[in-house]
Amino acid sequence: MSPGIIHRLLVKHGLGRFASDGRFMLDLRTWWPMDAYTATVHEISEAIGPAKMVEIGKLVAKLAVVPPTMHDLRTTLAAIDAAYHLNHRKDGVVMST
Repeated sequence: MSPGIIHRLLVKHGLGRFASDGRFMLDLRTWWPMDAYTATVHEISEAIGPAKMVEIGKLVAKLAVVPPTMHDLRTTLAAIDAAYHLNHRKDGVVMST
């Protein structure tokens, strides 16, 4: 799937815009509504297939922010709430625990 197609899907769902010169613009400071995000991901998934989506999911897991206290099952379970809040925002601000 070419970047152009992904850009059009993002714009379709209000997750980006095209500048007057045609360049795709994405404001990384913006936090997007979950329904628009999931609709976009669903359309991308239909276009690229499940194997590529698994590959993307693995990248998301590698890039997620995790608390430094997560070392084993016990500490991971204890820190899961903090990890969630580090990777999600409310009203554009990283959530606090």
